Amino acid sequence: MPTKKRPSSANKSTHYHRGCVAEDAACAWLCARNYTILARRMRTPYGEIDIIARCNDVVAFIEVKARPSLDDAFHAITPKQRQRIINAALHYLSINPIEVDMRFDVIAINHQHDIMHLPNAWEAT
Repeated sequence: MPTKKRPSSANKSTHYHRGCVAEDAACAWLCARNYTILARRMRTPYGEIDIIARCNDVVAFIEVKARPSLDDAFHAITPKQRQRIINAALHYLSINPIEVDMRFDVIAINHQHDIMHLPNAWEAT
């Protein structure tokens, strides 16, 4: 039975760096559109949320994906990841109670540094 290869520490470092660069670009993009960044790389017992941002009366829990193409980035989020992000968001709101609507967004970034934002990428279930 084939096993998954574990990424080397060099690959982990490269992926971490790419993720940070993509999140920096996503935050700059959001700020230019009047979002306020509330948190980045928010760790909870349920997992990490890449970006938590507020615009008007909506808090967006945002997953950032950097892939060769925007389409690849959007399809990189599995149902298991979605549920993890939902649980992490509910935990965040339980310790940071705010009276606003919430939604789950995706920001996709390709290797040409094009950015696409998909608000309400999925619903909390």
